[in-house]
Amino acid sequence: MTLILLAGLPADILRHFKERITGATVEASASVGDLEQSIRSQRPALIILSDGFDGKRAHETFGMIRDLRLKESTRIWCCTSSTNSAEIISGMVGSGVDRIFFLPTDPEELVRETSTLLGLEIARGEPRMDNGKSSTALAAVWARFRDSTLARIDILEAAALSILENKLSPDERASAEREAHKLAGSAGTFGFPRSSRIARELEQRLSSRELTPAEAVPLSELIIALRRDLEGTPAAARESESEVQARSGRRLLLFSDDLSLSSRLAMEADGRGFKLTSTDQLSVARERVSSEEPSLVLVSLPSEGIREQLLDFVQDLEARVPCIPVIVFSGTGDFRARVEVARRGAHGFLEHPVSPARAIDAVVATFEQLSGTRATIVAVDDDPQILDAIKALLEPVRMRVETLSNPLKFWDVMEEQNPDLVLLDIDMPHVSGFELCRALRQDTRWARVPVLFVTARDDAASIQRAFSAGADDFVRKPLISAELLMRVNSRLDRARLNRELAEVDALTGIANRRKTAELLERFARLARRRGDPLSVAVLDLDNFKQVNDQFGHAAGDDVLRALAQHLSRSLRVEDIVGRWGGEEFVVGLFGTNKAEGARRIRELLASFAGVSFVDESKRSFSVTCSAGIAQFPMDGTEIDALRSVADAALYEAKASGRNKVVVAGGSSAPETARVDVAIIDDDEALSGLLSHSMESQRLSSIVFEAGDRAVEALTGEIPRVFARVILLDVDLPAINGLDVLRALSKHRVTLKSRVIMLSARSGEHDILTALQLGATDHVTKPFSLPVLMQKVRVALHESIA
Repeated sequence: MTLILLAGLPADILRHFKERITGATVEASASVGDLEQSIRSQRPALIILSDGFDGKRAHETFGMIRDLRLKESTRIWCCTSSTNSAEIISGMVGSGVDRIFFLPTDPEELVRETSTLLGLEIARGEPRMDNGKSSTALAAVWARFRDSTLARIDILEAAALSILENKLSPDERASAEREAHKLAGSAGTFGFPRSSRIARELEQRLSSRELTPAEAVPLSELIIALRRDLEGTPAAARESESEVQARSGRRLLLFSDDLSLSSRLAMEADGRGFKLTSTDQLSVARERVSSEEPSLVLVSLPSEGIREQLLDFVQDLEARVPCIPVIVFSGTGDFRARVEVARRGAHGFLEHPVSPARAIDAVVATFEQLSGTRATIVAVDDDPQILDAIKALLEPVRMRVETLSNPLKFWDVMEEQNPDLVLLDIDMPHVSGFELCRALRQDTRWARVPVLFVTARDDAASIQRAFSAGADDFVRKPLISAELLMRVNSRLDRARLNRELAEVDALTGIANRRKTAELLERFARLARRRGDPLSVAVLDLDNFKQVNDQFGHAAGDDVLRALAQHLSRSLRVEDIVGRWGGEEFVVGLFGTNKAEGARRIRELLASFAGVSFVDESKRSFSVTCSAGIAQFPMDGTEIDALRSVADAALYEAKASGRNKVVVAGGSSAPETARVDVAIIDDDEALSGLLSHSMESQRLSSIVFEAGDRAVEALTGEIPRVFARVILLDVDLPAINGLDVLRALSKHRVTLKSRVIMLSARSGEHDILTALQLGATDHVTKPFSLPVLMQKVRVALHESIA
């Protein structure tokens, strides 16, 4: 019997191998000594080594057993997290490693590669890699859509009858082909693989030839077979309840050499319903992770010794699929540890001394966080069954899925959801998935969002077009739950890592300049649409160069980290805190005017001035800050302009003695913001389209969804907003467009601003009334966007700047 040895891979991968591989014995080694004995006595055909085995890296274990390969045909594979070490990887390959896999590994990929290498059979059936909820949810979705799916077959039967009578119309043929295409994609997802194959053959027959009455009989036979299969029971595998419960234990593992802490934590954990085991040996901790599969690991990080090995251990646990969350304890004020732990992906960080109650509170909070939403996904497909199937597969694993059947609303959903990943079908009405993906990649806001195509197409040309359009991956219908989950997880994990590296300031752990600017732009777009205030503050540490010169750069780094933490803790969760560069920080306060924002900034800077710092020579010192604050839209309608105004106010604060906050303009008295176009329309989709068009033409704009708010902003002795052109919808809630126009005319706004009325009405009376009240033009909905933009350009040219 062929023997496969696994060393260091998790127990769930061992189970997966035993379930899927036939004609071979699969065993796991517990230690290097055990592995050496097995090699000598049993002559394995394949050895798979992984980082973490017996406390060692895969290449280290390979170096110990390399000379024991007693059989030329024995193959050795290594699973490693050393993706950035070309020296280690090339060293393994040069020394005789046959294949390298990068952690986290895909269990099914390992199984398939093993099957190919050794010529072994894979057990039939879909690999079972989820927790059972997905299959149950799919069954519920199928029960809901069963009748409507069978009704689709009626359309195919009607088309077959028309073919028999030689009167099939192009529309009827297109409809039948479309229904067959949808069934080919959805049937297999719900556990009807035979139906999927039949539907695909029907689609090909309907699209590839001239259909004569002679074709009606074989088509009808296929349709009968399709209906008979779909009326049966789906072959959806379900995991037993006992298996789910066995994996949902509340086991904790603690790594610490503090016996008192271990004892107190064990007592607290037991009283809160957890079972905690502890060890002070890293090799034992790795072994227990494989054998006991703890739900969470607590690590007490020492200041020296095996610190780096423990950080690698943390990274290995967080990189597993599924991950094992880690909470790290470290010494008070150990900011370097906090940053290092964050980089390794730990879920939590606590400073010593930590009480047992607080530690277990953090454990509970982590589980609550993990039970929440892990990612937001937008799925676009014109087949509602596929969309519901995607929701059923992904929502049980904490992914929130926003489905969209109308691709024309894609941009609205992207703005509202700001997703972590996008799933696109290719064949949709009006606009294809290729076009959506290409447009997405051309927009800097979404250029880095992972895109996966989910389609029934599997030809080389379609796959090439998908990747040329900017896709990250390609998933074929019918959907296989394990494959979809694995591909989505892989892309999310990679995107999260890239995002953290690109968006987080390494020293302070808060948003860096690029990410801060991106978030502020998002706030500005929201403020334009809703007419809400947005304040931007620029903060700078006073005399920071003297701090570095007098107390050293290490002390200066401590000050920067402390200010970042202070801002993050003192402000609201929804506020933006970022490091712009050097000793300069930027804060974004949505829904807050600059007077209120200045009050809040003064309070938190006053408290920061009371913080005492100590340098390496035990000398204590404190640091003050100055700040300037500006408000959208009165101080600027673009973020760059707004930050420049706030920066000028900061300079004024510095020049007038430091340790103060200056409001742009010298006071909070109202000023008038100037924009090119004001859009007054309660249709969010249309307003978003118009805003996007203005932005693409480098025109500033603001949106009002209610007429009374528009009147309030545009009128008065000192109006909040002056717009050179006003696009005004007639059909508004509460106060209609004509009444808004009357108010604007009464306050003489129409003398300086050009008003273009937008309306679905085309009656002569309404148009004349609008023109008499001061409107300069009228555009009937639905309108041509290029025509409207030309009218806007003409109006801007005629307006008083």
